[in-house]
Amino acid sequence: SIVSLIRKRIVVRSDPSIRSPEKETELVIREVIPKEAEVNNIIFDPTIGEV
Repeated sequence: SIVSLIRKRIVVRSDPSIRSPEKETELVIREVIPKEAEVNNIIFDPTIGEV
């Protein structure tokens, strides 16, 4: 793979225009994560597109 070849980390980020809205994303995350996980806070970093 290209990562092995150049021995660098590659990060692919989506364009902000194609990301789902934060409220919609939070609802999906809360549906997927089981209640037993006790997730209280979901923090978004719009700069890099991570949750």
